[in-house]
Amino acid sequence: EIREFDIYDDVLFDIYYRYKEKAREKGIKIYLTKDTNITIIKTDYNAVSKIIEQLLDNAVKFTNEGNIDIILNRDENDLLYLEVIDTGIGMNKEFLTKIFTPFSQESEGSTRQFQGIGLGLTLVKKYCEIISAKIEVKTEKSAISKATESVKEESQKAFQATKEAASNVAQEAKEKTKEAAQAVKETADKAVEASKNAIENTKEAAKEAAQKTKEMAKSAMQSVSSTAAAAKESVKEATTPSVNGEQIFTKCAGCHGAKAEKKALGKSQVIAGWPAEKIEKALKGYKDGSYGGSMKGLMQGQVKNLSEAEIKAVAEYISKL
Repeated sequence: EIREFDIYDDVLFDIYYRYKEKAREKGIKIYLTKDTNITIIKTDYNAVSKIIEQLLDNAVKFTNEGNIDIILNRDENDLLYLEVIDTGIGMNKEFLTKIFTPFSQESEGSTRQFQGIGLGLTLVKKYCEIISAKIEVKTEKSAISKATESVKEESQKAFQATKEAASNVAQEAKEKTKEAAQAVKETADKAVEASKNAIENTKEAAKEAAQKTKEMAKSAMQSVSSTAAAAKESVKEATTPSVNGEQIFTKCAGCHGAKAEKKALGKSQVIAGWPAEKIEKALKGYKDGSYGGSMKGLMQGQVKNLSEAEIKAVAEYISKL
C-alpha cells in the first residue's frame, strides 16, 4: 500500500506506546526521541509498520534489564533513519553472518533461552528490500554472556581432562588383566549412567519447581494488581471532582486557536481533527518527557500539573472541535 504518511505520528508513536507497556511488565524502560521535524514519507505503509514492530518486539524480548532507546532522525545526506538501541544480551560476532537466516537463534536446542521461531529479523530484511531500505545490525556479547561462554569452555576442558585420565586408568588396568579391565569398564558405565539419571531427575525436578513458583508468583501479582487497580479506581471515582475540558482548553486557545486550528507559535502540528486517544497520548508523553519535538519544553510546563482526568477531559473536548 504505497501512500504518503507521517512515520512518527501515524506509525512509530502508536507502536512505541504499545510496547512501552510490555517493557514496563519486564521492568525496563523505552525512550522515544524525534530529532527531526521532517517525518512525512511516501512508501509502503504496511512494510514500514511491520519493520518497526519487529524491531521493537526483538528489543523487548531479548532485553531483561536496562532500557531501550528509539531515535528518529536524518543523516548528513538528509536520509531518514530509525535507530533502536537496547541493553539486551547481545550476540557473538560469528552469529552475525546468520542473523537474517530463517528459523535461526543464537541459542538452540536444550540451551535455547527465548521463545520464537527465529523469523523476526528475516522478515525485517525482506520488508526493507521491498521498500529499498537498508538495515544494519551492530552488537556485542554482554559481559554476562561472555562469562557464561568462558565457564562452558573451562567445563569442556575439565571434562576432556577427566575423560583422558579415565582412559589412561582403563588402559593400565587392561594391560594387567583383561578380566580386571572389563570389570572396571562395567563399573564405570554404571556410574556414568547413574550420574546421568541423577542429573536428569534433578533438572526435571528443578524445572517443575521453578514453573510452579513462577505460576504462583504470577497469580499472586495478578491478584494484587487487580485489587490495587480496583481500589485506585474506587478512590479516584470518590475523590475526583467534575472536570471541564472546555475550561482547561481556554489556556491553550491563545496559541492553538479557539478551534485548535492553528500551529502553536507557528511550530507545532494543527491538532484540530485529531482523535481523543491520540491527543491524550501526546499530552501524557509531554508530561512524562517521552514525546515532543521543538515544543517539548514549553508543553511539558503546560501539562505537568494536569491530572489524568483533566488530560482526558481536554482531549475529548479538542477532538470534538
